[in-house]
Amino acid sequence: MKAVLYGDDKAAKFAWKVQASALIYAANRIPEISDTVVEIDNAMKWGYNFDMGPFETWDAIGVKESVAKMEKDGLKVPENVSKMLKKGATSFYKLEKGKKMFYDFAAQGYKEVKSSPKALVLANFKAEKKTVLTTPSCSLVDIGDGVYCLEFHSKMNAVNKEMVDFMLKAGEYVGENGLGMVIGILCRWRPGIHVGPCQSRQVRRDRLVHQERPCRHHGHQIQPVPRSCSTLRTYLRRRLRSGIVR
Repeated sequence: MKAVLYGDDKAAKFAWKVQASALIYAANRIPEISDTVVEIDNAMKWGYNFDMGPFETWDAIGVKESVAKMEKDGLKVPENVSKMLKKGATSFYKLEKGKKMFYDFAAQGYKEVKSSPKALVLANFKAEKKTVLTTPSCSLVDIGDGVYCLEFHSKMNAVNKEMVDFMLKAGEYVGENGLGMVIGILCRWRPGIHVGPCQSRQVRRDRLVHQERPCRHHGHQIQPVPRSCSTLRTYLRRRLRSGIVR
C-alpha cells in the first residue's frame, strides 16, 4: 500500500489524492456522524466489505508520514489528528497486553475497543505470535485453554491439496498438544461459503479430483469448478471421528 501511495508516477499520485481526501473526510466526520474511529471503520468493513476501515488504512500507511505528506501537498490536516500526534500518539490503534486499543479524540488518549467477552479476534492472537503452524493457504492459531483455530485463507477460499495436507498435520498437532480445534473460514462476500465461485477442488478418498464443466456464473469452460462443500464436510467428519482430533 505504501509503495502505491508514496510513489512518484501518475497512478501513484492519483491514488494518493483519492486516499488522502478519504482519510481527511473520515477524520472530519468525528464527532458529527460517529463518536470514535471504531464505528467508522466497522461501518466501512461491515457495510462496504472493505478489508480495512479508513483509520486502519491510515495506520497501515503510517499516520505521521502521511500527515507530513498531506501538509507538504497543501492539504488541511484535521485538527483532531494533529492534536493526536502532538500528544505523542502515532497510530489510531494499538495492542496493549493482548487488548486492542483505539485513540479516542474526545478523551485524548487510548481506550479499549469494546467487544463481547465471548468474542475472539484471530488478528489479536496472531499479533501476539500465537500462530503455531502456517502455510499460504491456512494457519493453526492457539486461542487459549488448549483450543486451536484452523483458519482457511487461501485465494477465494478454494480448497487445495496444501489445505488438505495441512488439516491432517493440524489435527495431529492438536491431538498431541491441545484439547480441541475449531475451524475458521475467511470469507468476505458471503459468510459460510468456503469455496471460490469459479475455482475449487473436490476432496475424495484423500486425494483431489478435477472435473471440467461450464461455469454457471460465466458460461465458459473452466477447471476445476465448484460442486459442493458437502464432500469436504464429510471428509472432515470422517477424520474427526477416526480419532485424529478428540
